[in-house]
Amino acid sequence: MRGGIGTKNRVARLPVRRVGLLIGLVVVSLVAPPFGATATGPNFLDERFGSWSSLDSGWTIWNGTKERIDTYFDIQESALVASNNLRPSVQAGDYTDATANWSSSISYSGGLVLSYNVHLPDAFGLSYSIGYTGSVFRITLYDAAGSAAISTRFGSPDWSGFQTYINPPGFAYYDGTVWRQIGTVTGGWHSVSIVLEKGRTTWTVSYDGVVTMNLPYPLPVSDAPDLSKIEFANGLKEEVQRVLVDNVQVFEGTDPGVWNTPPATHFSVDPSVGGGLTVFGVNASSSKDRQDPTPALRFRWDWEDDGMYDTSLDAVPRASHTYPAPGVYRIRLEVTDSGGLTGEYARPVVVADYLTPFLMESFSSWPATKENWQITNGSYYEACGHPYCSPKQGIWNYFDVRDGGLFVGSYYATGFGGGLPETRTNATMNWTGGAAYTGILETHAQLYLPPDPMFRVPIQGSGEASLMVSWSDTSGTVQVSLRIAFTSTYRWAISDGRAGTELLSTTPGWHQLAFRMAKDRGSTDLILDGDVHSGPALAGAGFDVSKIQFVNEFWWGSAGIIIDNVAVGEAHPLEDTAPPVADAGSDLISFAGAWVVLDGRGSYDRSGIQSYEWTFVDTEPRTLFGPRPGYPFPMEGIYGVTLTVTDNAGNTATDLVRVTVLPADQVITKTFASEKPGLTWEFTPSVDGRWVLALVNRGFRAATIEIVDASGGISQSVLHKAVRFRALDAYPVGIVEIFLDVQAGHAYRVTLTDVRGPVGAQLVISQTFEASQ
Repeated sequence: MRGGIGTKNRVARLPVRRVGLLIGLVVVSLVAPPFGATATGPNFLDERFGSWSSLDSGWTIWNGTKERIDTYFDIQESALVASNNLRPSVQAGDYTDATANWSSSISYSGGLVLSYNVHLPDAFGLSYSIGYTGSVFRITLYDAAGSAAISTRFGSPDWSGFQTYINPPGFAYYDGTVWRQIGTVTGGWHSVSIVLEKGRTTWTVSYDGVVTMNLPYPLPVSDAPDLSKIEFANGLKEEVQRVLVDNVQVFEGTDPGVWNTPPATHFSVDPSVGGGLTVFGVNASSSKDRQDPTPALRFRWDWEDDGMYDTSLDAVPRASHTYPAPGVYRIRLEVTDSGGLTGEYARPVVVADYLTPFLMESFSSWPATKENWQITNGSYYEACGHPYCSPKQGIWNYFDVRDGGLFVGSYYATGFGGGLPETRTNATMNWTGGAAYTGILETHAQLYLPPDPMFRVPIQGSGEASLMVSWSDTSGTVQVSLRIAFTSTYRWAISDGRAGTELLSTTPGWHQLAFRMAKDRGSTDLILDGDVHSGPALAGAGFDVSKIQFVNEFWWGSAGIIIDNVAVGEAHPLEDTAPPVADAGSDLISFAGAWVVLDGRGSYDRSGIQSYEWTFVDTEPRTLFGPRPGYPFPMEGIYGVTLTVTDNAGNTATDLVRVTVLPADQVITKTFASEKPGLTWEFTPSVDGRWVLALVNRGFRAATIEIVDASGGISQSVLHKAVRFRALDAYPVGIVEIFLDVQAGHAYRVTLTDVRGPVGAQLVISQTFEASQ
């Protein structure tokens, strides 16, 4: 534990037919509802999406691209995942949606059932116009002639209420003339069964157990058609979010089945920040179930989220707990419905251990937050001047206390000719309680960083969606600040807000972030999830604080940061217990008696590395010292060399490098690995001179491969090849084999360019290899 704020790790669970989707500390139990339909004839398809290699052979999956958006399918968490990537700039391209097609000739004599589960995100439909018409996820059944026999879709409305892009929104079908709504859209799992029956000219659908009959086909038919293809189409255009599909079945039968869906689980905790004697109260009355009333649900609690529930199932949704030691804990709730399906939800509590606490804020409600807090929401108005914008538009950015946290967001609106100022003002949230200390001051907060904060085309080309946090001295002057930004390269970065220097980058999700400064030094510490990093430099030493300010610098339609459990206090001294990073370099190949140079210069520790020690055994145990020692291995063999690095605080770390020593007269067969994660070139000299490119999925859609003979300072083109990757080729590995003649002793340069990178064509790798004998 560092400075009184520690993290209690959760012991991994072993789920049974459950997929856990972690949204910060909120775990939505993605329990695919069990099938109630029963096959009375052949079972044509039973797809559970365990892995790419286990897919039924009838699947063909293609990724898609738009002018601003790439759409794709992936298999994650034992489900078919549809998502997309937004581009910060316009790029021309073919206008295609990603599709997952199952093609098979299906003939039946009685009835046919297509059943599947679909999981929609809670924010489905939180869209902002960039010239498209909203997001849809389509499911289409094609007849034997290849025409659309049944067309259905899930469509998103515009959340702000200014426009409705998909009409009607929700789950709908096409009757041949217009789309008609079957049911509304909510976040979570939904169950769908489509029934075709010979002898009938209409079809039936069951949506979450509600059966709708006598739906017309889009083209007049005299009988229910045989099928040739079932298509799932990813038309997610603006949200950058995920839709999951699981348990796809196609079988003969006429029963759509009886469905049960898991509870939507939620609870509040009050307070969520406290000391060692604080009683934390929890209330799960807000948990709901589509089939059962709340009194029929059963609740149990895991106070430390360690995989073992501390209470038994109970009909009472309220409970309380006190923690014996300081730290950051997660409380987990499990709710069980009458059908045995469960839902889970987890959220943190902070038990602080400060010498002097100045602030413990859990944002449980606006009334409880107002003391020493000042809030000003912001707005901005200007003409866009972009072809995808309305002539006049406005931006509101704001802070809001909701769901037990401080929500940071903004939204975009059109049609404002006035009422919004033409001078931009950012929303601010100020704490003015003050903190005077003598040793070390720590500001701790929990931050939720969304997978994509709905990054939009910014007005007048403005940059990033960001949150600024600053600390002011007793004169009111800002002395130090941090900027937390979702950058145009699609990642979260924390930077020095004044100098603009990036300090670290991190992943989406919930994080523990602490900022420390001391009265006796000008450097600061930034502690992210327990790992200590260098923070912004101070002009002098640490200072007493009069104000901590949060500034919402989000622009057009960017939203989603949540701040929770803010604590400010005089902290215990920080003990450096973080180990260094040991890097022994790449594996090596040499000859017996040749000098081998080991390289540990990639090792790192923020407090500095004190020593490098290399140990191995050849004819006897050996020890070498220093970051780059050399040694002539006298005998052929494979040697494991262990590097141990020790930092200035005495913490150690190890890494292993393998040295292959060949007989002195043997020719090396060279194998090279690129410097880019997930991308490997392998060159094997042989009679046919085969080059092989193995590509682990990194989101490639198309690439250009170029090979030149770079010998003698002259570049002579050997090969220029354009490749488009199918989705199935890119997951998990896509292979491109290139055959060419090589000459011994010549140097060949290999260049790979991703022609559809986030900002256009991007060089991925450029390496030079020498062909051996």
